[in-house]
Amino acid sequence: MEAASRPCLCCKKVINLSIGRKDRKFCDEVCKNRYHNTQNYNEQQEIKRIQLILKKNRRILKKMQARKDNDEIPKERLLKEGFEFDYHTHLKNTINRNYVYTFCFDFGYRPVKATKYIKDCFKVVKAFDYKEE
Repeated sequence: MEAASRPCLCCKKVINLSIGRKDRKFCDEVCKNRYHNTQNYNEQQEIKRIQLILKKNRRILKKMQARKDNDEIPKERLLKEGFEFDYHTHLKNTINRNYVYTFCFDFGYRPVKATKYIKDCFKVVKAFDYKEE
């Protein structure tokens, strides 16, 4: 490749740098727009994928919180519902007992002491503003 030419980032055709700006990255406006639209589309798809996971996690926590046994929910039950522990919106520490709750929007969970038969159990709560446990 000559010093006065380089490939277009979109279509890979050689750009003639003797015409126009010397630092051009695209052969024309169509390639420039197509390249940037593709970049934005890929980013939006990743954001949508993460939002769907967070919404699903919230829906599962809401369902578990409505149950009467929401103080001891086994990890297996959450996993069976499709809960993904790697995705959450924020963490919150309580003042009184220094618990750390992991939240998916307005529903959160924290580990509780294991029972005799179940190792990993969680307590599910709805977001609290003033009253902390």
